[in-house]
Amino acid sequence: SVPMSDRSVFSIWLAPAVVLSVVGLQLSARLPADSWLIAVGMLALLSGLAACCAVRTVPRASGLLALIAVAGIAWSSAGYRAADRLGERLPAALEGVDLTVRGVIDELPVRLAHGQRFGFQVEACEPIASCQISPRIQIAWQAAWRGAQRDASAEAVPMLLPGQRWRFVVRLKRPHASNNPDAFDRELRWLEEGVGAIGSVRSGE
Repeated sequence: SVPMSDRSVFSIWLAPAVVLSVVGLQLSARLPADSWLIAVGMLALLSGLAACCAVRTVPRASGLLALIAVAGIAWSSAGYRAADRLGERLPAALEGVDLTVRGVIDELPVRLAHGQRFGFQVEACEPIASCQISPRIQIAWQAAWRGAQRDASAEAVPMLLPGQRWRFVVRLKRPHASNNPDAFDRELRWLEEGVGAIGSVRSGE
């Protein structure tokens, strides 16, 4: 078995190794290539196997190899997770295109001056051949306008509630927001919530 002193050292450095590896990835200007993620994952696996083999003969080296394995797994898994989430974003070719989506309102709508903004869980999208969008989008439904005046002939925006099932014609774009120092990072919030597209409702039923 591993001596208690070596176990305590491993326990002390376990959390910092995970945090530092993930923070290092977050501070990168861009995500590493898949080949790097695979290489680091394989290195972590080999380090873990070596740590298991050396646990009785060289406990200190075993602890170091175990830390390398844990840090490598954390780094590569965080990279894969980030790449997967970014891959859910709306394809550039579908920006500004009218799409028909069906699904459920999955959060409490936020009231705007002349409408509402809400999260929408997409269950189906048309046209099927080209509609590859995120399963979750954020859209706003506002009153129709003609120039600077609200169109009085247009139907009023209905009261929306969580859990309602709707069919919308929407116009979407990729999530993008300003990133000012010390200001709220809305784009990060969209990423955390899995919002792959934002946009507006053209019509709904």
